[in-house]
Amino acid sequence: MLRILLADDEELERRALRLILQEGGEELELIEAANGREAVEAARSAPLDAAFLDICMPGIGGIEAARLIREARPDAPIVFLTAYDSFAYAREALRINVDEYLLKPASSEEVRSALDRALRNGRSRRAASDYLARGLRAALGAGSLSEAAWEEYRSLAWPGPGGAAPRLALAFRLEREGRAAPAGREAAELARAAGLAERLLAARGLRALAGSGPERGLAFAQAEGPAAGPEPAALLAELRERARADLGLSLLAGASACPGPSSPAGPEGPAPAEGPSAAALCRAALEAASMARPERPLVLTRCRPEEGPEAAAGRRPGRAVERAKAIIEERLGEELSLESVAAELRLSPSHLSRLFSLEAGAGFGDCLARARVDRAKGLLDAGHSVKEASLLVGIRDPANFARVFRRLEGASPGEYRERASARGGPR
Repeated sequence: MLRILLADDEELERRALRLILQEGGEELELIEAANGREAVEAARSAPLDAAFLDICMPGIGGIEAARLIREARPDAPIVFLTAYDSFAYAREALRINVDEYLLKPASSEEVRSALDRALRNGRSRRAASDYLARGLRAALGAGSLSEAAWEEYRSLAWPGPGGAAPRLALAFRLEREGRAAPAGREAAELARAAGLAERLLAARGLRALAGSGPERGLAFAQAEGPAAGPEPAALLAELRERARADLGLSLLAGASACPGPSSPAGPEGPAPAEGPSAAALCRAALEAASMARPERPLVLTRCRPEEGPEAAAGRRPGRAVERAKAIIEERLGEELSLESVAAELRLSPSHLSRLFSLEAGAGFGDCLARARVDRAKGLLDAGHSVKEASLLVGIRDPANFARVFRRLEGASPGEYRERASARGGPR
């Protein structure tokens, strides 16, 4: 049975609309409201399949009522049925994502067609959000979250602003006290804990999804607006208490939060204007949960915003290259790569490569090779064998070492060592 709200301050208009909708023969539950306030209360009291609203009503008008209904029932299609052919009203209707806009007097066919279109649109939106939710829960279970996928899901499931809202990632694992769980049981218990975490976060006014894998669970949540959300410490404590009381599970948990602009400063100072990504918050929460122990079952951490390559280059372009060269010098004996050094500097490999070309006049690979050959020359001068020098500068293949050395010095390592000996250096 479809539950449809009819809101109009004129009783005759509501009666006419009721008769039109009942002509279709479907079994409908039609709820009437004589003003915007009653319409909002009806929407908040139970789910709706659709709402017909007049715009000009006493008290709360149709525009404001539609906005509040959209917040309470984001999936419910809304149809405006009004006598006012106003561009300003139509523009406001678009802003709050109203599905249909009809002018009175509307024919039976116009009303029925508008309802059919609105219902199809609402159902397709729900189907799309359900599909995305399944994928996001699987990603959370695997320990990751795509920012783009989360924002796409959020815009479908919870239309409205959300970019400045506080965000929270919460991770958890089972406390086993040395006892091994039967095969498959731990995954099932974590799935139950993930469901509990999602319900708990939603009950605290947060937009939330949670997933679980074989060893851990992860939830991501976002507040409804820029006001401060619930305290992460209190949420972790409640999750642990509810898991023990409702599920008989003992959890070790961690959380990482990014407060919104109006949230109070944390222990490390005020929250940054632009917070870390959803993926970074999830990684920080998982790390916090991994540090939890029976004597310290709940761990909180602050995830700092990730510095983009443009921001780093804008402040001091050469700084990244200096730091990269320092890493090369410090760990020359390791198997360094552009990707590993860029990851340590929190830059993209392509951006770090461009910085090397601009600041050092050579690519990363050439600078790394030059540093290795210069260090190898010192080792050969000090009497080390070619093989020893190759290993000490991080090149495990002596043949590759010889090729790199010859390209930069015009001689093989053995030839260079002989020349050093002829000059009076140690053999």
